[in-house]
Amino acid sequence: MEIFHYETPFNKWLTIKVKEGISSIDFSDNKEEKIITSKIQDLLILFFSSGGRVLPPWEVLNVRFYSHFQIKLYKKVRKIKAGETSSYKELAEKLCCHPRIIGRMLSLNRHALFIPCHRIIRKNGFLGGYKWGRKLKEEIITWETSY
Repeated sequence: MEIFHYETPFNKWLTIKVKEGISSIDFSDNKEEKIITSKIQDLLILFFSSGGRVLPPWEVLNVRFYSHFQIKLYKKVRKIKAGETSSYKELAEKLCCHPRIIGRMLSLNRHALFIPCHRIIRKNGFLGGYKWGRKLKEEIITWETSY
């Protein structure tokens, strides 16, 4: 497993673990850099230069540890355009489950930004939870809408 760090516009670093594809993407305060592979760097540059509008192909994500339900949910989440949001309830209705299940499954997302769970908010318009904190969720949503 290789681990890389990539600076983001959110005053946080992405920690990227690679083994048979991108295994996980996480936010951290780690400022120790390891040179990132050019393929992953190209994906990140494209993502950030597009304001989150260009996600990498599903095939580059190592998703074998996700359940069938998670994959179904995460593919729906990836269809939400940058700068737009959907609610836990809307997703739950599409997948015939309870909104809390959606929240729980999103908290298990190992591919920050590339499975953009930050685009899921409460039906009343409040942000709801986020694995890396509401402040960062708000910053990412604001960044995407400003593009």
